[in-house]
Amino acid sequence: MKFKTTSTSVSGNVCDNTSCASLSASAYDDLLGVRQGNFYAQIFYFGFPAPPTQLVTCTGPTYANILAVDQKTWKATLNVTVSGSDPGCYSTSTVPITINLTGIPDGNYFDTHSGHGTVTATNGYKVNYKMQSDTITENFTGTNGFFTGNFQGSLQINRRTDLTLTK
Repeated sequence: MKFKTTSTSVSGNVCDNTSCASLSASAYDDLLGVRQGNFYAQIFYFGFPAPPTQLVTCTGPTYANILAVDQKTWKATLNVTVSGSDPGCYSTSTVPITINLTGIPDGNYFDTHSGHGTVTATNGYKVNYKMQSDTITENFTGTNGFFTGNFQGSLQINRRTDLTLTK
């Protein structure tokens, strides 16, 4: 049996004198071929007294398309509006949260790998594959739902093709 998988992820953060805001998101194909997605965004504060940490996290196939990447320009776009009561979500906020970020390469780091690999599972199955991985540092502009501004971060894309499962 031959199949392929792709996973794309972004992460970023920003801190000032009173708080740090962060985000991470990924979209991937599970081994059943179902596209999945997840994300996490938060802001936490320093000092005393400090406002409570705010966060939102969601996971599942509903969020598979929130992350898009143009592989010619490496522009990454993350866009979703959710509330804590949505499927697969948890939020400390009682109002809907919008995450809308656009990332562009900052020119500081670009790394690409390719090759072949084998993974042996505990059940005796082996998976052989070809892979390519790209990692790029990016500047993200927009909001993680709790902070609006610029985030320093990265984009990573992993592609595995010609996966062959054997016993």
